[in-house]
Amino acid sequence: DDDDDDDVKQEGVRKFLEENWEMIARMDAIVVGPGLGRDWYTWLLVCAAVNVASIRCVPMVFDADALYMIGTFFNGREALRKETKDMRDMIDTWRNVGQMSFNLGPPRLSNVPANGFIVFTPNVREFTYGFNPEKPEVAKVTVDNFLGTNYELRVNYPSILAKGADDIFVHLEGPEGPIKFENVPGSKKRCGGQGDILSGVLAVFLAWSRDKHVRDSSTSSNTQPGTRADRPKAEEDSSSSFRESSKLACFCASKLTREGARRAYEKHKRSVQSSDILVELPGALEDLFPSSSSSSSS
Repeated sequence: DDDDDDDVKQEGVRKFLEENWEMIARMDAIVVGPGLGRDWYTWLLVCAAVNVASIRCVPMVFDADALYMIGTFFNGREALRKETKDMRDMIDTWRNVGQMSFNLGPPRLSNVPANGFIVFTPNVREFTYGFNPEKPEVAKVTVDNFLGTNYELRVNYPSILAKGADDIFVHLEGPEGPIKFENVPGSKKRCGGQGDILSGVLAVFLAWSRDKHVRDSSTSSNTQPGTRADRPKAEEDSSSSFRESSKLACFCASKLTREGARRAYEKHKRSVQSSDILVELPGALEDLFPSSSSSSSS
């Protein structure tokens, strides 16, 4: 019956966590969505992986079917009031998975009290899932319903990088409104799979940003011991740092992907494919962000 089926699914999620949580916790970054599909049980396993990654402060990028999943079950307060069995099961399992994840051990990064490197990357069609950057108050409800189910586990500072003629960035916990990355040239043709490339590139920049944030936090904590009275300001500074780091990572990812697409289009014109963009990324990366100018402090 349904109860037995639910027990089997819960046990499957538990086994998945036990076998994979250490691997998930070691990830530099995770992209959720491209190729995910819309299978119910797969979504449960994704929830398990996301919980572990959030607790361990692993940067995450949500795209494609992950946005559809979130929109289906967590899009706005009204969605949570719908008494459908699938929705209740999804949310209940999400809470249970969060507790399972929390019991697996302490956070990977004890000196970083939050995960500020979570970005959702919708296209125009996916705005309807609750991720419209021009309506950040609505997007914040969607994200809070999804990530905020387990606030006692880990505080999150998520952002949106909306794909379009001009990419738009908005931080859902910041005072700023949407920021449009204008006048960034790209391809005259939008290829299927170009969004997947952006997701992967963004994950790399978020991983680099997180690592720098960890180094800076370690240096600050070693040179300026804090007191209980210092915590509110420290949290405010941390939130501001997350906002700036996420914005910079999103801009760099947008710029690099568009530059790779521009170069690919110049060579292949209307026959350009996403694989052609991948070929152009190494050269574009070196030209935009020369490795010779990097240092141990960057």
